[in-house]
Amino acid sequence: MKRKQKKLLFLKSKTATKALYKSLFINFFHRRKLFLTDAVPAYAAAARATDYSNLPPTCSFVGDLEPFYDETKTYIKNLEANGVTTYFKIFTGCYHGFDNIKPKASVSKKAIEFLMKTYILACSIHFAKQPSI
Repeated sequence: MKRKQKKLLFLKSKTATKALYKSLFINFFHRRKLFLTDAVPAYAAAARATDYSNLPPTCSFVGDLEPFYDETKTYIKNLEANGVTTYFKIFTGCYHGFDNIKPKASVSKKAIEFLMKTYILACSIHFAKQPSI
């Protein structure tokens, strides 16, 4: 009985199910069409942006084994070239998501500490006066 109820909660209607599958199908082929092309939008690959104006200070870190290592470095370089304050650190021997996969590892702790210290610093330096309500 429980199994049927779970299935019914997920598949409330045939229309919803069709819409879900259609969305997944379109998303898959849309991504496939963009793969290994220059048509990837800047929202999906920030280093491809052409306008870096009016962006807030940015903090990022990356492992040197990360698949997006070069792209992250390019993004930070582009931000700096356009006058955006950046806080950036490279962690040797680290891969994508290392800080989440092994949060108790010393290198992960250093990465999280870098992020937190930078956040506190940024809040004290880059705080914009808020309008009164």
